[in-house]
Amino acid sequence: MDISYARTLYILQLQGSCMLVLMRKAGESIHIGPNIVVTLVSLERNRARIGVQAPRDVIIDREEIAEKKRNDGLRELADDDPPEDER
Repeated sequence: MDISYARTLYILQLQGSCMLVLMRKAGESIHIGPNIVVTLVSLERNRARIGVQAPRDVIIDREEIAEKKRNDGLRELADDDPPEDER
């Protein structure tokens, strides 16, 4: 099978890490490891509808939800941390 990788992927360097960027048409998928499939379901105006098939134990969140969870987790850690004079 002849696959042209040059047209379908490139790597972005963001803040010291890299991101693999793949182009897909509606209905096409990307496989991540053996158990995760990400499918571009549709494109409507400036929005992409994405479907994710993954095992139930894999946590999948939108960016703003993941950020909120991180912030809430940091607040909980700070609340659990005793003040300096009680250590």
